[in-house]
Amino acid sequence: MVDLNEMILFARVVSRGSFTEAARELGVPASTLSRKVSTLEERLGVRLLERTTRQIRLTDAGELYYERCGRLSREAEDADRSIMALQTSPKGTLRVTAPPFFAESNLAPVLAEYGRRCPDVQVVLVLADRMVDLVAEGFDLAIRVAAGFSDSSLVLRRGTPRVVNDLDGHSILGYAFESGGDFCWRFVDEQGAVVQKQLTPRIVVNSFWMTRELCRRGEGLAMLPASLAGPDLASDRLVRLLPAMKTRPLDIGVVMPSARQTPAKVRVFLEVMEFALG
Repeated sequence: MVDLNEMILFARVVSRGSFTEAARELGVPASTLSRKVSTLEERLGVRLLERTTRQIRLTDAGELYYERCGRLSREAEDADRSIMALQTSPKGTLRVTAPPFFAESNLAPVLAEYGRRCPDVQVVLVLADRMVDLVAEGFDLAIRVAAGFSDSSLVLRRGTPRVVNDLDGHSILGYAFESGGDFCWRFVDEQGAVVQKQLTPRIVVNSFWMTRELCRRGEGLAMLPASLAGPDLASDRLVRLLPAMKTRPLDIGVVMPSARQTPAKVRVFLEVMEFALG
């Protein structure tokens, strides 16, 4: 059985010219290195080093073996350095997923600033109105937005509810990442009190664009981001309801496959998001 550790230790002893120097650099006893090299020689059935009290000398077999082991040792060190560089100098590809309504309204300045800070990173942004499996689909992070939007407007094509309980008499269009989600709309009244309204949607859609289109066609009420509904509100194609009520602040979260050893490319993106979105 090939033992790569023995081969690399052998190369280190040869490159440093003595067991003592190699042991000092590696922080292990010289006797341990000597034993490892002896085990390697026994496995190969050939002497690699001629040892004296003051120095070591490669045998002919040792010269040939060191040529290969030295190359292996250098490649292993290069591999370590390249991975550690990813932790300090962002490189490679960053795959991000986010809800379309949020990304199109908020992420352009984030991507612009990130590009200035990390010119060696290619960003792949995938917009998806669904719960993405980060590990299975190979994403570095996902931006998730909780129910309740700081810039939301309750819009519809027909009917005019005046208080929250009036919503019971209307067709509700529910947005959810997955069917069976929480269809409790949450508001804050003029006194700052939270008002919750549990609803049973007639249609559940995982796309704000489809929800807006259904509103345009007069199919019911929906809670949409004002950034998406704005043009239709301005043209009176859609109508904002319950103007005295505000929606809860937007909760934005970022999900990663693992928080351990976060690569620099991900760490910088999070810093830019926090700075740009407050």
